[in-house]
Amino acid sequence: MSKAATATVKQTTVKPHELMRFVYTAHPTPLNCTTLPSTRDFAADPSHPFHLRTVRRLEAFDAKKLHWRIQCPVDISCKGFVRNWVVKRFKSAVVKKLGVTGGEGNGLGLTGALLIILAKEKGLALTATKTEVETSVGWVLDEARKLQKKSKGRDGGKRPVDLQREDGKPLVRGRNESLKGAARSALGG
Repeated sequence: MSKAATATVKQTTVKPHELMRFVYTAHPTPLNCTTLPSTRDFAADPSHPFHLRTVRRLEAFDAKKLHWRIQCPVDISCKGFVRNWVVKRFKSAVVKKLGVTGGEGNGLGLTGALLIILAKEKGLALTATKTEVETSVGWVLDEARKLQKKSKGRDGGKRPVDLQREDGKPLVRGRNESLKGAARSALGG
């Protein structure tokens, strides 16, 4: 028998932290780690057609919810539909672990902003089994829960004062007044 015929196939298991990294913010502002760069640009440019809609959405930001996004680097595949397929696999695992029903709330009581970044190593996220994906997602959510508990212990669960306006609403990129107030002051009222 040849060496190739007698060689055993090694089952390689992926450790949870090898499939993905994450960034978690326990007390997010409207512009946080999950915010896309285009949203930041729309909010910063008053002449952009989407500026008003974006600023209104940012002013309606609810810090009591979990805002999460999965980012898939181009290194995984140059084809967009492959990256979308990988993101869908991980999104379904996150939804399953969170216990999300109807897109509102989560069963774990997590709040904040969570950005999950998939590993750049070619093929690692593509070839991961369903159980490996679910294990990795469970690890990320457990770590986020630990970070949330740690941050509540430090500051009593309150948002930092410098991230709020005088009326308690979150700041939108350093703006201390609402759009209505800005419009009134521009019109001289």
